[in-house]
Amino acid sequence: MSESLSDNLISSIQKLRKLAELLDMPLKSITDAWESSELADCNFEASEVRDFIRAIFTDSPLRKECVFIIENTNFR
Repeated sequence: MSESLSDNLISSIQKLRKLAELLDMPLKSITDAWESSELADCNFEASEVRDFIRAIFTDSPLRKECVFIIENTNFR
């Protein structure tokens, strides 16, 4: 197996594990993980985190605030 392929597989597995963790996390904790670049380090894009939050959490002022934070924090 080439090094590039194994790196991609490891990266995908890390992302999948983090996604499983996100399912049990409160909204604010997900936002904190984004702000600390923990999710970006697992190769999540802002749009993925935003869409996940919109799919899992009901519309509320907190959700709107968290989505705003995620959309306006850049790491790359």
